[in-house]
Amino acid sequence: MILDWLDSLALTIGPGWACCVFAVAIPIGLPICLVAIMGLFSFFGLVFEEWNCKRRMRQQGRLLSIDDVKRKIEAEKGTLILEYPGLGWNVNRAWWTADDVAAIAPMPPRSLDDLDDDLDVDLEDFDGRPFTEWAIAEYLSERTGKALLFSTWSSVGVTDLLLAEFPELKKVRVDSQLVDFIPPETSNT
Repeated sequence: MILDWLDSLALTIGPGWACCVFAVAIPIGLPICLVAIMGLFSFFGLVFEEWNCKRRMRQQGRLLSIDDVKRKIEAEKGTLILEYPGLGWNVNRAWWTADDVAAIAPMPPRSLDDLDDDLDVDLEDFDGRPFTEWAIAEYLSERTGKALLFSTWSSVGVTDLLLAEFPELKKVRVDSQLVDFIPPETSNT
């Protein structure tokens, strides 16, 4: 197929120019194809992980529809937890719990003003690790968490709509992907 294309190109522009085009197209086209293939694998891996997360939460009875979340918010208020489980691709998950997470947390969460920022955390000066670990264990963990999942993949729009409809609703952000990248504090005792 490529040789047929090269042959027809040689007949059109001449054999010397056809070899030049072929010599340039291969080194440029191959890396582009490899990057595209890696991107597709990453994308489908993320899609599968989010689908798998929903499936696991459904099996545990911790998956809600948006209508169920609205009913629960009307009845109990509670807190929206916006989790960022991975770096990039705008992957985030929205959880709801009846608890006032910021009030009962043993340490303060990240500033709520940071919720609108993309991942722009200075890893050298990140102070959210203790809260993040606590929030994961108490609310987001598959085994010990008690928050209810209602949106995966790109949940910011859904949470914005809920916050517009229920402006008194509390919200916290959990950058769970950073726990793996930031080493725990070590003491010199």
